[in-house]
Amino acid sequence: MSLDDSTLLVLASISVSGLCSLVGLHLILRRQAMYADALSHSVLPGLVIAFLLSESLGPWPLLLGALGAGLFTSVLTQSLRDRAALREDTSLGIVFSGLFALGVLMLGLFAGKVHLDASCVLFGELAFLPLEASVQVGGLEVPGPFALLLGTFAVVATICLIFHRAMIASAFHEEMARAMGIPVRFLHHLTLTLAAAAIIACFESVGAILVIGLLVIPPSFGRLFSSSFRGVLSWAWGLGIFTSVVGVPLAFAWNTPISAMLVSVAFSSFAIAFTVKWIWETRR
Repeated sequence: MSLDDSTLLVLASISVSGLCSLVGLHLILRRQAMYADALSHSVLPGLVIAFLLSESLGPWPLLLGALGAGLFTSVLTQSLRDRAALREDTSLGIVFSGLFALGVLMLGLFAGKVHLDASCVLFGELAFLPLEASVQVGGLEVPGPFALLLGTFAVVATICLIFHRAMIASAFHEEMARAMGIPVRFLHHLTLTLAAAAIIACFESVGAILVIGLLVIPPSFGRLFSSSFRGVLSWAWGLGIFTSVVGVPLAFAWNTPISAMLVSVAFSSFAIAFTVKWIWETRR
């Protein structure tokens, strides 16, 4: 049994939004939303290196390359902050801009050898998903990238559930968490590694640049309406469903890239919600 193309694209976009919302919320709670931007750029050389070493476009080389690049970004940023006496935003800017530039150069030099389309890596194209080779998932035939997306979602959600209390404690009270024996530095690197995994799972759908919109906008939307973790995540996932159901048909109707439409719908929803809430609160 297989899904029709329109249903598959909507489900894939919902999964992308759900995964990005979960990881993005943890980044926002840690006041590290800019790491989403950094990781979405700095995983690029990891992808190219994985292609060159494995000579494969399979999901596992991509995932390992992105995880390695994400961990390297996290460690290098922390090292520059601690040892070079640089502010975190300064070290972050140095690392992600340098790695992104390196990735772009490597794409230009080696993309022809690995059959890698730079525009697809940077901006993605969800419409190509039904053309990918299919695998069996629970009796359904789904494209390989979609199966990777679902698997990554399950793994990331499980890890976040296991370390939930520790991650929340270190996000809100880092010094207290350290005093309680919680491995704050480990959780920092773990969060960024999960973000890197989410980015690589989504990059074929929305690309390495527009994925930041789905990492940041839905959780920010949720924080407009709730102050609890579950509440924010529920609102974020609700926006993801709305964005997918509305954005995919609009993209086909207007003949525009699906990823750009998804982010545009999410941004428009956030802008409208923010404006309405601001007007309501000023009139009270």
